[in-house]
Amino acid sequence: MAALLEVVRRPAASADYTQPSKHRPIGFFIGLIGVMVAMIAMVANFVAAGDVGQGTDTRETLAWTFALTVASFGVIKLGIVIILMGVLMRAWMRVESAKDALPRLKAQGGEAAKLGPYQSEHGPAIATEGAPSRLLIHRIAPRLWAPMLAMGVMGLTVGVVLGFIQAGTADTGDFVTIGAW
Repeated sequence: MAALLEVVRRPAASADYTQPSKHRPIGFFIGLIGVMVAMIAMVANFVAAGDVGQGTDTRETLAWTFALTVASFGVIKLGIVIILMGVLMRAWMRVESAKDALPRLKAQGGEAAKLGPYQSEHGPAIATEGAPSRLLIHRIAPRLWAPMLAMGVMGLTVGVVLGFIQAGTADTGDFVTIGAW
């Protein structure tokens, strides 16, 4: 549980941004495991496809490979999530560095800041009284991440359950069609 909290926790302002992310190699390794499991299911499906029409019953093979394929996609997505957590940690480090640098960017002296467009040393900019309004994606993102995760978990669960149902009742051709997909 402590390792999970360390992944989700925002890095300290003093975190060393020059150190390589630990999330990337772990995420790639987990994603590679998912790809290998999907390859096992694919090879089993190719072998079963060669036996279709030969009088051999391939329904059980198609059933367990369907469940295995869905589960492998879940593992691949977990690897992607871990990599994206590393990206999020890097973004948080950038936010902290910007918070540190912003006070030094304020105009020096008693002169009041002029509002409107101006040319900065980094390119054109616009000085305003307050912060600009948030974009649509930034306003809806806090509300949409939970339904997105729930739909992903439900989709994986339904796929694995269908695979087990299919393996248990491999009597009809309808379930074989699902497995062949």
